[in-house]
Amino acid sequence: MPRRALCLVAFVLTLLVGLPGGAEAASSGGVVPFGGAPAAGSAVSGSDATRVIGIVASSTGEGYWQFSVNGAVHAFGDARFAGSAADRRLNRPIVGMAATPSGGGYWLVASDGGIFTFGDARFAGSTGATRLNRPIVGMAATATGGGYWLVASDGGIFTFGDAEFRGSAGGRALPEPVVGMAATPTGLGYRLATFDGQVLAYGDATDAGSMAGQCKAEGVVALASRPTGGYWLATAGVLPAAIPAGTDPIDTVATESANMTTLLRLRDGCRPTPSPAAGRFTSPLPGSRISSDYGSRIHPVYDKPQFHSGIDLAGGSKILAPADGVVVQVLDRQGFGLTTIVDHGDGTATVYGHQAAVAVTVGDTVRRGQVIGTVGQTGYATGKHLHFEVRVHGVPTDPKRWL
Repeated sequence: MPRRALCLVAFVLTLLVGLPGGAEAASSGGVVPFGGAPAAGSAVSGSDATRVIGIVASSTGEGYWQFSVNGAVHAFGDARFAGSAADRRLNRPIVGMAATPSGGGYWLVASDGGIFTFGDARFAGSTGATRLNRPIVGMAATATGGGYWLVASDGGIFTFGDAEFRGSAGGRALPEPVVGMAATPTGLGYRLATFDGQVLAYGDATDAGSMAGQCKAEGVVALASRPTGGYWLATAGVLPAAIPAGTDPIDTVATESANMTTLLRLRDGCRPTPSPAAGRFTSPLPGSRISSDYGSRIHPVYDKPQFHSGIDLAGGSKILAPADGVVVQVLDRQGFGLTTIVDHGDGTATVYGHQAAVAVTVGDTVRRGQVIGTVGQTGYATGKHLHFEVRVHGVPTDPKRWL
């Protein structure tokens, strides 16, 4: 599965209806209705095995189903439970769901395009035996219930039964991957949603608003149409990258770096791009020396070519905040070790890796010169040092240009 796609599944959903005029995203915590949409309950779960990843509206718009990565289905309002895949041995996670017009059944789809049918849903085909370039991330049913569409993370569309192709994003260079789709009530069109909140409309679908370009701490993970008009976008916090056992260490570091880019790009979506300014940041480790520079290098542990996304500072023990900011993540990463990320509010953020200990928690406001951690040797490191990064809209830059 592509690295960016690994970040799309999340623990908690927040729902908003994008009706004409738009709506503001709410904080995590279940189902938050807008534009007259009912809140009939929520299946929010903190369990990694049962995390909720999507929502599908009933035909009346007075209820909905939520579904989980393990195939569990939860019915609320007038939505009727018809079964689940939670008791089956799944080779791939469940990523999408669509309901039949009667509301008496539904389909679930896995990331390889495998289809599961329940109630009066009928099998019309799948991509389960097809070698996919990108994983399937969502599905939508036709108005007759005689077919459905599947969508891949690059926006490619697959049609089955009486589903008709209305367009795709497969040939477009999207800044973030597609995360889901929903058909219009007529079945003559559909919408796609991307992780950064962009909405793409095809056929008779219209764009009634999006979250693209907003500053937000969460990415969009699902889309659902409301039969009486409008649609829901479901958002969730960015999880740490899921890295399979046996992954090459260089690829592990690159995946973790991409995960940090995703986290910070969401927060910086509405901020101007700052220019490097010498003295913007003071040294996080006064009196230290640079032991490894920014840019291409041979990894000191694994002796392989690598892009080094920061500078390594040796000498000293107390790590100081180089400017005022807010702590947005403290995480023990496989490659970067114990890592802190500080958002400085102007499109810049700093990263501190391989720490022995941290002195701050997520949400803390820090001031320039405040102790935020101590130098260590956690993660992939040959000796005690601080890995220090300066990122602009999530993208690493040469820290020396800012010091």
